[in-house]
Amino acid sequence: MRIVLSAGCFALIVALAWRIRRLALANAALAAQLKREIAARDAQAVLLARLLRHSFLNDLQIITGWLQLGNVGRASAHAEQVRDRLVREGQLMRIKPAGLIMALLNRGVWAEANGVRMTYVVVTDLAGHEEADETFAGPLADALGGLIEALQAAGARACTVTVGIAGGLPTLDVAADVVPERLPQCGRGVALSQVKAGGQRVIRLTVVAENTDGDNSA
Repeated sequence: MRIVLSAGCFALIVALAWRIRRLALANAALAAQLKREIAARDAQAVLLARLLRHSFLNDLQIITGWLQLGNVGRASAHAEQVRDRLVREGQLMRIKPAGLIMALLNRGVWAEANGVRMTYVVVTDLAGHEEADETFAGPLADALGGLIEALQAAGARACTVTVGIAGGLPTLDVAADVVPERLPQCGRGVALSQVKAGGQRVIRLTVVAENTDGDNSA
């Protein structure tokens, strides 16, 4: 039995096959993109693990060195500093977006390695912002890194980073013992300004809704 297709039916089948092929190609491209993103995130996690491991090994060497010299007091004091840092880093585990946790831990390890002690305060866990984590974690981390460099150059030795929210968007309020005369340039996606919060002036890093240049206003 021969089935004779009309021209219109044949054209419909061809169009349907073409749409299925395009859908398959789009899915393949999406899968490849997701694979690259997962690989990039895995690489960031490995880098952070290496930084934390290196920092912890340095602390063990310092404590061991003081003990070998018979200075139990200095060894105990440094062990207390390590405990204090672990408690401070533990504050970040309250945040829901995992990417921001990794970014802040990374910046914290780097800051302390460069002589700036970083303390964290979590006002909000940013619940509901998990899906947008990829869009704001990187820009916030980059802006915070630039700010830490400016604080270090100004002679700062300690800063407190408060994780909050303003206008429905994530913010980082940075209070330091020394404030640079000029704020560093900020990349796209984050606005940087000086505001009053909790009775003191802080440097606020705010995720902007539109992908526009940050406004570094004093």
